Amino acid sequence: MPKRATPRANLVIRPARDLNWKRVLRGAEMAVLGGDPKGAGSLYAIRIRLRDAFVTPPHWHPQDEHVTVLEGTFLLGSGRRFDPRKLLVLRPGTHVVVPKRKPHFSRSRGRTLLEVYGSGPFNTIYVNPEEDPNKKARTLNRGERIATRERNRVSSRANRM
Repeated sequence: MPKRATPRANLVIRPARDLNWKRVLRGAEMAVLGGDPKGAGSLYAIRIRLRDAFVTPPHWHPQDEHVTVLEGTFLLGSGRRFDPRKLLVLRPGTHVVVPKRKPHFSRSRGRTLLEVYGSGPFNTIYVNPEEDPNKKARTLNRGERIATRERNRVSSRANRM
């Protein structure tokens, strides 16, 4: 008696126009193609869109990172300090595997589109925590709030006079 065919999952097709882009940093957006980038051991595929001259300070990831350049030019270097002399020029079609825990840094030339896949979690750990753009953004936003409060105080004092 022949074995019964195992049911297969449906194809998942994501046209580029239907991707859900989310800002992750100023000048950088990410769209999930499949899987869960945050899930431990979960396979994922994402796209990252970078504005021209976007710089990523030295950082590393807890898992291997597989990167393919789809558009633009991606400049990638390795090391614990950003050194423009170490940047390698990666053009569309180039694929690179960055081993887990390997410190690296990057810069985009022109609007750049990357496809990244791997096994989660997709975390970024900055070599120098002070260079973490997320922390810089929070500090800047907090500073802007403080400056706004101060302007409002000065303005309300002036209105009382």
